[in-house]
Amino acid sequence: LEFVGKGWEPLVIQFLRNCEEHNDVVHQVKEKFGMLRLYSEKDHEFIDFISNLEKESSKICEDCGAAGKIRNDRNGKDLV
Repeated sequence: LEFVGKGWEPLVIQFLRNCEEHNDVVHQVKEKFGMLRLYSEKDHEFIDFISNLEKESSKICEDCGAAGKIRNDRNGKDLV
C-alpha cells in the first residue's frame, strides 16, 4: 500500500477486502480535498460502505492515523 499513508491503510484495506469478497474491480484510490476517495466497478452497489470509509478518512491523519479534522494550509493543501 505504498500509495497511501499509514493512517489510512486500515480504511483502504477494508475497501480492498470488500472488493475482493464481491468480485469487484478497483478503479482508483486517491486523496481529494483532504479525504480518501474510493472508486470501483461496482461502487454504486456499496455506496453506503464506501461513503462511510471516505467520511472516516476526514477525521484521521493520512500519515499517522491520529484523530484530526480537515483544514487548509497556507499553500491551499487540505490537511487532517
